[in-house]
Amino acid sequence: MRPVPYDAMLKVHTIWDLGFNDRMSIIFVQRLLNQLMVIDFLEDQYRKYDWYVTEIKAKRFNLGRAYLPHDAGHDSPLLAATPEKTLKALGLDVAPVLPREDVEVGIKRTRQMFPRIYFDDEKAKPLVDHLKRYRRVIPSTTNEPQSPLHDEHSHAADALRYLCMCAEQLRNDEKDKPLPIPKTGIV
Repeated sequence: MRPVPYDAMLKVHTIWDLGFNDRMSIIFVQRLLNQLMVIDFLEDQYRKYDWYVTEIKAKRFNLGRAYLPHDAGHDSPLLAATPEKTLKALGLDVAPVLPREDVEVGIKRTRQMFPRIYFDDEKAKPLVDHLKRYRRVIPSTTNEPQSPLHDEHSHAADALRYLCMCAEQLRNDEKDKPLPIPKTGIV
């Protein structure tokens, strides 16, 4: 953790863990070479997607793509469309939905990625606090750690796991868009 200032020359990608009754966790990250710079974090609950998109756009970042977990392609009981389609309709550049992955594999990948991740000591502090409290279920009968506990801290940890899952996809160029052709004045 250290000060990680926003660099307007780099894209700010958002990594989402979806929730409504549970918490919605959104990580704001910039990629510089091989480093992942977590510059901000947004979390709330009982809010609709348009509220989150308004909050994101109010930050006035050089927005990149929104990365969503596997369940974003599924129908939502609250919406007529999937979360993926809803966020696209609200003006976000949404990357293809991340595939479903075994949680244990994702936890191992995240542990390996920690040396590459820098967290802003102020804006990402709530995320780091959640990560400190992320834990496993330990039954009193066996005292053996089992799967991660689903609680108020697991959503932020899941968002970080999704970040590590898509880290190599984060780009600062707009590869899909054609290069502008300069006007030379010659006919």
